[in-house]
Amino acid sequence: MHSRALFLSFFLTASAAVAQQTATLTGTVRDATTAIIQNVAVKIVNPNTGETFATRSAANGNYTIPLVKPGDYVLLAEADGFRQFRQTGIRLETGSTVRVDPILELGAVSETVTVEASAPLLSTDNSSVGSVVRNSTIANMPLIDRRAAQLARLNGFVVQNGNGSNFAMAGGRGNNAMWTIDGGNAQNILLGVATLV
Repeated sequence: MHSRALFLSFFLTASAAVAQQTATLTGTVRDATTAIIQNVAVKIVNPNTGETFATRSAANGNYTIPLVKPGDYVLLAEADGFRQFRQTGIRLETGSTVRVDPILELGAVSETVTVEASAPLLSTDNSSVGSVVRNSTIANMPLIDRRAAQLARLNGFVVQNGNGSNFAMAGGRGNNAMWTIDGGNAQNILLGVATLV
């Protein structure tokens, strides 16, 4: 019993760590009349690395591709009796959930409909608030004590509370953030405060 509990604890911890470093792509496949289409082969390809992630749409037309490495992707959707759907410009950021709803048109599979548009910036699939600060933004930034916590204030949903490192994120209480680095806990557990070690 003890070994099973230990394994479950390890599995859940590893899953949470992986989820923090990956993204999710989701959507609903429909035809031109907005009717759902099931069993559609949906895959995304990273043109820079060649990595491919694939799934099939369910009976309700929905598909989800979890645990995708961040990057730029091309989405392909194929079903018998429909033209291939191809959308470029899909950017997946760490921890994000992006929705792309393919619309398949009647025709031969050898024909392709290409959509060159980026995914919407507003996510309606979950209530989490997140932001990615690119390396190019911070590479030459003057961080006085080289603490990563200073970068949190670059996001629009962070409000400074007085001086120092006390700030509130997305309407939360000040000095109440959970810090993780590469999926591991970096809280100051010894003092019991929500600051970096």
